[in-house]
Amino acid sequence: MASQRKVSDWKVWLLIWGLASAATIALIPYLIDLLGEPMRQAAQKAGVSLTTLLVAQVAQGITLLGISGRIGIWAARRVGLSFPIFDAIIARERIPWLGRPAFLAALAGFVGGGFVVLLDVFVFHPSKSLALNGNQPAGWEGFLASFYGGISEEVFMRLFLLSLLALGLRRLFLGPKPRGTALPPTLFWTAKTSSRL
Repeated sequence: MASQRKVSDWKVWLLIWGLASAATIALIPYLIDLLGEPMRQAAQKAGVSLTTLLVAQVAQGITLLGISGRIGIWAARRVGLSFPIFDAIIARERIPWLGRPAFLAALAGFVGGGFVVLLDVFVFHPSKSLALNGNQPAGWEGFLASFYGGISEEVFMRLFLLSLLALGLRRLFLGPKPRGTALPPTLFWTAKTSSRL
């Protein structure tokens, strides 16, 4: 059950931004292993160290995540979308869907992920030449990098882009509505499909 207390959107934003920022920082070892030499050359060309270049890129990414996340929350609330898990965490209430639903979702994720790994190893045989420096990143680096896709990219594509598209479509087809008015399913799915393009 979602939180019954009014939760500050700023606190929800800080929680989401913090998780996305951590996921962005966790991507660094993967990037260095995959793109190390091109990044060194780019840093040298710019007249800075590799560390300076990495810090600048990560800072830029974290800043964009913060801006995108805040705008996304603003737009999401106005079309009736909610953040029941984050709201419950902020309000210190019971997190919805804990227990059997969460276990089944995690189990399905592990089974699906395992199937993809098996396909990758036995069917697609990823070539080491895919890495620009000739090396495939280590498994632990790929694991850390996976959080970027699962958190940071979702902030950009779902929270920010999907919410803004949904708000724009609602205003276009239904005119101005009070904050929190539920979005018709057809407009939501149109926005969701468009955000994947």
